[in-house]
Amino acid sequence: MHPTIRILFDRKKQATDTVPGLIQIEVYYKARKKYISTGIKVLPQEWDEANKQIKGSKNDFNSNYLIGNLRKKIEEHIIDQERNNEEFSFTTLDAALTGNVHGNLSFQTYFLERLDKRKIKDSTEKKLMTLYNHVDKFGRLKSFSDLTQQNIKAFDDFLYAQGLSKTSIYERHKQLKSFINEAIADGFIKQSPYIGLKIQRGKPETRKYLTEDEVSAIEAAEIDVKHIARARDLFVFCCYTGLAYADLFKFDFKKVVEQGGDYFIEDTRQKTDEPFHILILPKAYEVLKLYDFVLPKISNQKYNDYLKVVGALAGIKKNLTTHMARHTFATTVLLDHDVPLEVVQKLLGHSSIRTTQIYAKLSQKVANQHMKRLKGIL
Repeated sequence: MHPTIRILFDRKKQATDTVPGLIQIEVYYKARKKYISTGIKVLPQEWDEANKQIKGSKNDFNSNYLIGNLRKKIEEHIIDQERNNEEFSFTTLDAALTGNVHGNLSFQTYFLERLDKRKIKDSTEKKLMTLYNHVDKFGRLKSFSDLTQQNIKAFDDFLYAQGLSKTSIYERHKQLKSFINEAIADGFIKQSPYIGLKIQRGKPETRKYLTEDEVSAIEAAEIDVKHIARARDLFVFCCYTGLAYADLFKFDFKKVVEQGGDYFIEDTRQKTDEPFHILILPKAYEVLKLYDFVLPKISNQKYNDYLKVVGALAGIKKNLTTHMARHTFATTVLLDHDVPLEVVQKLLGHSSIRTTQIYAKLSQKVANQHMKRLKGIL
C-alpha cells in the first residue's frame, strides 16, 4: 500500500468571506492521516478547488509554488523510501521535512515515532499531541540528555505558567512519563528523571450541572435568533439524553432502535468506546420532531459561544457549556430520581464506576432525601 497525498483547503470549515482558511497537505497511509500545514491562508473566493491552487491573491504565484514545492518534498521522500525498501512512517516523514537525520533520533522525534505506533483512539492521540505541543513550546526537552530532573521541574513550572489546573498538569506528567519509560526500555536513557520527584495530583474540578428549574428556564426562554435557538435545543436534547458533544455530533436518528413504541439510542461512546443504550425521553423527542429528526450541526466552539447567550436570555448565572448538559442528565434527571448508580454508569457509557460516583457526590437532593428518610426512621 502506497501513501496518498492531497491538498486540502479549510479542512475545519472555519473560513468565511472575510476569514481566510488554512491550506494543508494530507498524507494518508494505513487508515491514518497526517495533516501538514503549508502556513498559507486564503479566502474561499481566492481558492480554486478544481485545480487545488490559489487564484486571485496578490501572492498567488509564490504561494502556489511553495505549496507545490512542499508536496514535491513529500513525494520525493516516499519514492526514496520505496527505492530503499523501507516502510513508510509519519515519523521519518517529519524528520525529512524538518531536516532531522533519521537514526540520530531526538526525544521529540522519538515521541512522534512512538505515538505513530500506538493503536489509540483519535481523541487520545489529540490529547498526546497537546502534550507534544507543550514539550515543543517549552523547548528544553529536545534530546534524551535533556531528560533530567531539573528540566522536568522546569517543565512543571512552565505548565503552571500556561494556566493549566493541577489535575491537568498531573495528567501531562503521567503521559510524558509513559514515553520516557518506553525510551528507557529501548535503551535511550538509563533511568527516569521522575524517580524521587513528587508531582501533586490536585483535586478534580467540581462538575457543574443545572437544577430542574434552571433547565425549565432554558426550555421556556424566548429566543428569536435562529442559531442561538438551535444551540438551546441541542442543549435541551443533551440534558435528556446525556450525549457528550462528540456523540451528539455523530447522532443519526436512522440508527435509533424502536422497541414497543419507545425509541432508544444504541451507540458506542466516542471517548471510551463503551456501548450505551438510552431511552429517548419525551422532551428529547420533542426536539427531534422540531428538526424533522435531523439535528443541526454546530462546531463545539460556536456551540459553547452560543450557550453563553442562551444562559443570559434564560437568566442562568452559571456558565453554560456543552458538557454541562451531560452532567445535568446524570445528576438532575437520573440520580435525583433515584436511578441506581450502576444504571447511570451504563447509560453514560462510563468504563469505570468510579467516574460515575463523582456524579453521586454532586446529587445533594438525593442526599437530603436519604437523610429525611433516616430522620423518619429514627
